[in-house]
Amino acid sequence: MNVSLVGVNSKYVHTNLAIRKIKAYLESKGLCATICEYSGGEEIWRAAADILSANPDAAGFSCYIWNIEYVLKLAEIVKKADKNIKIILGGPEAQYNAKKYIEYPFVDIICCGEGEKFFEKLMTDGIDEKIYVAKPPEMDEMPFPYSEEDLSEKGRIFYYESSRGCPFSCAYCLSAAQTGIKYRSLDKVFADLDIFAKNGVRLVKFVDRTFNSDLKRSKEILKYILSLNCDTEFHMEIAADIMDDEFIEILKTAPEGKIRLEAGLQSANETVLSICGRRSNLIKLKENIDRIINETKVTLHLDLIAGLPGEDAESFKNSFNFAYNMHPHELQLGFLKVLPGTPVEKMAEKYALVYEEQ
Repeated sequence: MNVSLVGVNSKYVHTNLAIRKIKAYLESKGLCATICEYSGGEEIWRAAADILSANPDAAGFSCYIWNIEYVLKLAEIVKKADKNIKIILGGPEAQYNAKKYIEYPFVDIICCGEGEKFFEKLMTDGIDEKIYVAKPPEMDEMPFPYSEEDLSEKGRIFYYESSRGCPFSCAYCLSAAQTGIKYRSLDKVFADLDIFAKNGVRLVKFVDRTFNSDLKRSKEILKYILSLNCDTEFHMEIAADIMDDEFIEILKTAPEGKIRLEAGLQSANETVLSICGRRSNLIKLKENIDRIINETKVTLHLDLIAGLPGEDAESFKNSFNFAYNMHPHELQLGFLKVLPGTPVEKMAEKYALVYEEQ
């Protein structure tokens, strides 16, 4: 079976990790797939013509909030051009809207869950179900996802996954719809990091939901990164309140431009955090962020969310001031997105959340 894996990024500098992980996994099983990757600003007819030029038997589209409208239009064009192509939607935006999108006449299958084993089964045994719940692979089963050609493209952002899942269940996050966390073994993580360093990529962003969920493991990865002789910058999302003294001491040894940490404050209102199921020690969070800013050369990016259930304008003002007065290097204000499949979607009526459906 000839399969095309389609990713649509919000910007050219981004790379779609999902389709690359699926392709690499299939190749490890002796199967082959074609990567078709575009940015959302690309002329849609050109993208459709490119997909069709590969003569696929099936086209799998990676669906997210930033690309779903484009993907649906693109998939419909491909299906109209060749009705024999199986159209498959996967990713969070498809998974949690599966019953809706399977009714679209051009959609053949929705993949719910992780895509690696789904495509292996599709290509070897076939799949009859219209909504298929995929079995997850083990983290160590998956090869390094990027090709030499990928790594030669200077200026791109490379995403990397050393774990899947999250120990927390924040109501606004898709991780709350999943259970458990899986880790890639450290020897494989180190080997992957060696490849990034050897190829001199500019920026590697860990997509681990909480990089320091296993504090001992995260320290080992940090120490290994700091031992590498390269100019690559590494970005991780952390829970700032669970860092300990040893973690910060390791960060003190990092040269400028090597480590970028993204910490989620989201709100400084403990009642709001409780409503959202977010466990956070605000005193410890502030103490650790102050130490990172004042004692290390690490770049600290702090996140806030406006519009959380239970937070009014006055409460948000207090949250903003709390965040601003810590003087993070970057402060990102996001607005609450009521994502399909998250607990906050079920809370919307109770808390009178008014939000865009798309």
